[in-house]
Amino acid sequence: SWKFTANELDITVSDYATGSDAVFYIKDVPVFYSPYIAFPVGRERQSGFLLPGLGNSSKKGLYLDMPYYWAISPSQDLTTDLDIQSKRGVGLGIDYRYLRPKDSDGQFKGYLIYDTEVNKERGYFSLKGHEFFSPSLTITSDMNMATDRNYFRDYGETITEYNQLYLESTFFITKNYDLYSLVAGARYVNNIDPTVLNNRATLQQWPMVSFTKVKSPIGTTPIYFGLDSSFSNFQRDEGSQGQRISAHPNLSVFYATPNGIDFTATSGYLLRNYSAYGGEIGNGTHGDGLFDGGVSISAPLERVYELKKDDLIAVRHTMIPEISYSIVQEKNQDRLPFFSYDDRFLGQEMVNVSLTNFVTGKYNDPSGSPLYRDLLYFKISQGYQLSGSRRDLLTLVDDGQRFTDIRIEGRYTPFKQISITTDSRYNPNMTRFSTGSLGLDWKDGKGTVVGLNYLESLDQVHYIEGKLDLALINPFVYKSYIRYSIDKGGKLETFNSLEYKQQCWSVVLAYRENNLDHRWTLNFNLSGLGTSANNKPL
Repeated sequence: SWKFTANELDITVSDYATGSDAVFYIKDVPVFYSPYIAFPVGRERQSGFLLPGLGNSSKKGLYLDMPYYWAISPSQDLTTDLDIQSKRGVGLGIDYRYLRPKDSDGQFKGYLIYDTEVNKERGYFSLKGHEFFSPSLTITSDMNMATDRNYFRDYGETITEYNQLYLESTFFITKNYDLYSLVAGARYVNNIDPTVLNNRATLQQWPMVSFTKVKSPIGTTPIYFGLDSSFSNFQRDEGSQGQRISAHPNLSVFYATPNGIDFTATSGYLLRNYSAYGGEIGNGTHGDGLFDGGVSISAPLERVYELKKDDLIAVRHTMIPEISYSIVQEKNQDRLPFFSYDDRFLGQEMVNVSLTNFVTGKYNDPSGSPLYRDLLYFKISQGYQLSGSRRDLLTLVDDGQRFTDIRIEGRYTPFKQISITTDSRYNPNMTRFSTGSLGLDWKDGKGTVVGLNYLESLDQVHYIEGKLDLALINPFVYKSYIRYSIDKGGKLETFNSLEYKQQCWSVVLAYRENNLDHRWTLNFNLSGLGTSANNKPL
């Protein structure tokens, strides 16, 4: 299908081959000439240049990615990417990965460019690591930084990247015991919302320490004791600062009757102590306590239906009705500082009712052993507020209405190829859906995929997205993705690609369009030599 020829070729077994006057052929048609060629000829990972990527972007102009892969050792590798852009200059990307004993691993990604359009250095880096010193002692880090607030709007590759408003960096040390867990760490947040002038009012947490006792029985009694406690130091340049110490001891009782009824009861007391300054409210030292508790009763019911229809032998239907009651003490907390919503617990009494259904199919298999597949998951739930107030991040809350939204969750897979999902909320007072989510996926198992998703929430998010992977016309594979805003009446993002795929090589032509960038790319994939780069590390 493809080949390289060279006038002279020197080969060192398990090392490299180098040659001069190389010509790359597709079939018998010469398509590329190079005065020099070098490629690995060993079975192990080898250092060397990867295939380049070519593209054109409304933000970058015409660009070329030239990656180089360095196999440092069996546990380390490094990929560098020279990113040449006609509109913004020349950038360098780095992707370093390592493995260590005891499953420890890490990755560093970075990108730096002198942006000729704004005449300054711009870049981004991320560092992720997991160090397992022992089964009970670990360190995890996730560091993310950018040189300026608009970096991702100019250099982000996907809608998730160029629309993000915060960059969060965390570092934690965790020590686990049989029944206890101790975590110490820090969290730094960089607010890159373009509507915010700077990061001075963004709240940072360091240090932050938590101690947890896993619920365990008290002696031989059916009563379980648990504890959640934490300390946080809050810092920022503008706004309230200080410390918060909290402790939440709690008791639980779990009991199952002989006829299958499950009973759970919990109670706890949340203690919080503050020392704050610099804010409009809550300055000084404060203490506060809140009582919380609840009970729940469920009764799982199960029945098996013999069908013997085609390969379907039987189905098992499991139904779990549940009713629960929860209470949080109502208390005025206006005198306390406000660092997060953990400083404003809403007092309420709530009754929740739910009905959960599972349907599982049992199928014949040519091997003789039966196969089981989940056919249906469906849950409907609603709450009734006896007193107090409530907060919901997804839907508007009317404290004058006692009934909460009816939540409908479902996943239906009538056939192996089809999946239908939903997670929606219906407001009985307004007689309309306050949030709606419906998804449909179909796969033929041979590379063709069709997907459609609809989402509406709070009358602020209202869009539909679709995807299509079409592998019906051999040797072409077509992929398409679109996200369309229904409320604004326009496309948010589209992606289309066409791949000409052979047994050991392929060519991919792709086009991506969003409200910030229009881009096309051309990628080459050669079996045994790797895949061309088309994006800098991000």
